[in-house]
Amino acid sequence: MTGKSPITQRTARHGSHKLCKFDLSDLEWTNMIPECPTYHPSEHEFEHPLVYLQKIAHEASKYGICKIVSPIAASNPAAFVLMKEKKNFKFETNVQPLRLSKWNEKDIITFSMRGRKYTYHDFEVLANKAFFSRFHSSRDLPSSYVEKEFWHEMAQGEKGTVEYGVNVEGSAFSCDPNDRLGTSKWNLKNFSQLPQSLIRLVDREIPGITDPMLYIGMLFSMFAWHVEDHYLYRYI
Repeated sequence: MTGKSPITQRTARHGSHKLCKFDLSDLEWTNMIPECPTYHPSEHEFEHPLVYLQKIAHEASKYGICKIVSPIAASNPAAFVLMKEKKNFKFETNVQPLRLSKWNEKDIITFSMRGRKYTYHDFEVLANKAFFSRFHSSRDLPSSYVEKEFWHEMAQGEKGTVEYGVNVEGSAFSCDPNDRLGTSKWNLKNFSQLPQSLIRLVDREIPGITDPMLYIGMLFSMFAWHVEDHYLYRYI
């Protein structure tokens, strides 16, 4: 899951780092990025998460990311869980600049600032308003088009910002005993305690490792490509 960004890279020079920018006037390179593999396990395969992950790891690891489509649907979607099941749920956002950040003389990159606290509903209203303001439409748009708009904004933007709820402790899996996805072994609240998981031996709770975290974004929210703690997998 490591690699140099096609947009920026660091080069050593006399013991310091220099940020080199590529030409972003031509965004055709985004068409050359392969789609991540998508997997559709059967209900039987879905009953054994770690066995299934080992089965696809050889192929999926070549991409650094993959998508697994659940064969069973959640009775209570994430929005319902965060607005109805989790009473008084609020989260704080980071404010992210929509531009390629400039490095200062100490080689420190300024990326985000503290935002505000939101309920899920209030943030959804903000996110929908930002999407409509940008595209003058509420319908789904091709992901390739949105991706090019993102990189164009990153290259040309100066003052634009977005907000992103990052590292929010908890999950959006339902606690309803009748919710099949919530009671499945793929519920990330219980994932670390599966019999085949080494993480079950960790004797304390560690958010993001033994317990899941939520990431709640809007149009053009971003999270850097990176290696996880102890080279663990990330599940979204």
